[in-house]
Amino acid sequence: MNSGRNFDAWMAQADIPVKNENGAWVDLETGFHYDSSFNYANGRPFGKKAEQPKELGQKASDGRAAAKMLGGKDLTGSMAQKEWAEKIRASKLERMTAGHANLALTMPVAATAKFWIEARFKRPDEIGAWLAEHHPMIEKLDELRKVWERSREMSELEHKISMHKLRLGLSLPVKRSR
Repeated sequence: MNSGRNFDAWMAQADIPVKNENGAWVDLETGFHYDSSFNYANGRPFGKKAEQPKELGQKASDGRAAAKMLGGKDLTGSMAQKEWAEKIRASKLERMTAGHANLALTMPVAATAKFWIEARFKRPDEIGAWLAEHHPMIEKLDELRKVWERSREMSELEHKISMHKLRLGLSLPVKRSR
């Protein structure tokens, strides 16, 4: 965070901000001075990250292990999101049909903590039905995304080749793929 935004965050939190006779900013209500080494946006010194658990709790670990045995992948997201989502996923999977559970464990869209957290109020049959209904579209989207990635990689490669030819003094045209 730049110092201007950090100062703005301090100002927003200060009740009576004033500049004292020494030119330092102080909140008259609390007596706290502005300290540029403290990150007022997140409430801790710069460079210090919030303490997050390094491992999942027992219930979340059990849910992840069960999902892995059935072919599921680890969920993506922050540690706190994964902790919460693994519990949700385990609870929903044990009440799904085998077909719906298979979709829930194999579809990339369901491999995110965000998916399970957002689906936490849905019944397992609703989640499974949504996955079954959207499975063909999501597969097609994934295919298109892969084609786009390959196309982008080819464009980058063609650009590098053109730049290299320019440096060498060659003016040969680069054949563009479609």
